[in-house]
Formats: sequence, C-alpha cells, structure tokens
Amino acid sequence: NSYYGRWSATRYQGSGYVQVLPTNYSEASAVLRGLRDVGWIDSATRALFVDLTVWNPASGLISLAKLAVELPPTGEAETFLRLRTSHVRMIVPAEQSVLLLLPEAMLVAMTAFFLFVEGRRAWRSDYVDYLLSWWNLLEWCSMATFLAAFTLRLRPYWIVSRSGFPPPPGSF
Repeated sequence: NSYYGRWSATRYQGSGYVQVLPTNYSEASAVLRGLRDVGWIDSATRALFVDLTVWNPASGLISLAKLAVELPPTGEAETFLRLRTSHVRMIVPAEQSVLLLLPEAMLVAMTAFFLFVEGRRAWRSDYVDYLLSWWNLLEWCSMATFLAAFTLRLRPYWIVSRSGFPPPPGSF
C-alpha cells in the first residue's frame, strides 16, 4: 500500500516504523505517551500515517480512514484524509450477500458458456484467420476482463473469511 506525497513527488511504500494501538483507551493513551517520550516522531520524520477501521454493528457499516501528515523540511505540515464506507454485506458472506451474488454468478456462467463457444469456434477455424479478426480478440479481452473483475469482487470475501470478521457476539 503506497502513498504519493502532496508536498513532493515522494512515494511512501508502506515501510517504516509501525505501532499498532490497543482498542482500550487507557492502554492506547499509555502507548502514545511512551512513543512521545522516546521521540518516535522527530526532525527526521517525513510522514505519519494513521489507519483506522471502524465497524458499527447496528448499522452494518464499516469505515476505513487513512490520515496522512507529510512533514517537509520547511516545517509545515500537509494533511490528507481518505474515508471509505461500505456496507458489511459487501465483504462478509451472509444470506443476503449470497443472494446479491446470484446474478453475478449467472453472468459468470454465461461468460463461461461464451468462452466455450468461442473456444470451439477457434478450434474449428483456421487459427491465423481467427486471431487476425479484431472482433474475436475483442471478445476474448472482454470475457477475460469480466472474469478478472468477478475474481476481484470475490477477493474481499476471501480476505475477510481468513481474518475472523465479524467478531462473535459478546466478544467486546
């Protein structure tokens, strides 16, 4: 995960020092005081990133926030804030989300059928003539793009299922 600086053309590649804060307020405050006392941010610091994830079970919304503060050598501070909010059904497999995926699964089945038809047509024709037709190449690119998009659509489900989200009831 990289970030392009606003002050300069610097690209921050996601490396550096990381501190994960506990969810308990008093413990998080103690960690922040400790970081301040040891001079975690000093004159050599060029950027500070704060990533937050907030989940509201009552509304079913999950929000991701990224706050970036770029500290150029001139002494000023350039700030950037990105907020993304999504309904949790878009990333957590549930009965409703499976129903929402049903039309998409039908599109994948139709695309697989068209892949079969085009493959059979390519097999039965002269390969050179088939590949020289721009329409045939466009059809293959279109189908490959759709399958790639559907695969990327399923990726959040896979990531979330490995992370144990949402937490079980009563875990707070």
